[in-house]
Amino acid sequence: MSNRKGITLIALIITIIILLILAGVTVNIVVGDNGVLQNAMEAKEKHEIASEKEKRGLAASAAAGNLENTKYKGVTIPAGFAPSQIEGEDTIEEGLVVIDKFGNEFVWIPVDLDEGEDFETKYPRTLFENNSPSTDLSDNSSFVEPYGLYENENDEYRAMIESVNKYKGFYIARYEAGKEEKNNTIVAVSKKDVEVWNNIAWGTSMREIGTEGAVYQAKNMYSQADNIGVVSTLVYGIQWDMILRYVKENEKYNVTDSKLWGNFVGAVGDAETFCGVIQTSGKSEFWKAKNIYDLAGNVQEWTMEGKGASRVRRGATYVADDLDEMAASYRSPLYPETNNKAGTGFRVALYIK
Repeated sequence: MSNRKGITLIALIITIIILLILAGVTVNIVVGDNGVLQNAMEAKEKHEIASEKEKRGLAASAAAGNLENTKYKGVTIPAGFAPSQIEGEDTIEEGLVVIDKFGNEFVWIPVDLDEGEDFETKYPRTLFENNSPSTDLSDNSSFVEPYGLYENENDEYRAMIESVNKYKGFYIARYEAGKEEKNNTIVAVSKKDVEVWNNIAWGTSMREIGTEGAVYQAKNMYSQADNIGVVSTLVYGIQWDMILRYVKENEKYNVTDSKLWGNFVGAVGDAETFCGVIQTSGKSEFWKAKNIYDLAGNVQEWTMEGKGASRVRRGATYVADDLDEMAASYRSPLYPETNNKAGTGFRVALYIK
């Protein structure tokens, strides 16, 4: 009888051990590195990415059929564009994203103007200190805009101002300008994961934009397109400062100390990931503010502003490690014909016709 009890006890122990082993295998299958839950999460992520890509494609298709300016959430959507309508990109507060029929993406920059108010008067170009506008540059003899040196420069500037006054805002490229071949010609694009334009000159001189520099490329972004309700330009200094006013509404984004959200050697926190080398457009979500990528770092970006015999770049390069330079508000003059300065690119702005 005692032998039977001993055998029964041993069998029970063996059964328990087998059950524990099976339980361990089951748990590993469910929650392990290659488990059911992990696979399910990866499948969900892939589905969301595919769904977002599909939505962007649908927006581009809708843009192709949009032959006139329309309204969306109080914002004028130009002909040839459509809102992305993707979660996180669909409000003015977060950064309203629109997509053109070629897949380029832009963000609406609202300008709060009452009837009869003027963009240039209410929001003049400014220096920033301690994350706030400080010194009005509208009458400054050092930093000047419009510079008025090349043909039609003043007229083009006034056309932009008048458009902003009328539509209460403008669009800025979501990404730094990248390169794409179209009809055997290299054109500027605002798309994710493309090589950004680097070592590009502003023009051939203060008075000549030439046919290869940042001004020319920005102005000709839509030169081969029909039914586009915008004019593309190189971003103006006054527009850059307005973008900074808009971005800093979110206290996460300090525009005079941007090391937490820019691609610099001296970046800190989450912004350190991938930092210190030039990256493709939109590389890190931690370098995004109000749905605009790489405004603070990666490459410095030419503007239409001038200083002496130079044109002004804004933001900082990927090699920046000085606190004064690691700022979205940073101004850096450079001779306009310079085409061998690493970390020099540009960004396209749009005003509505």
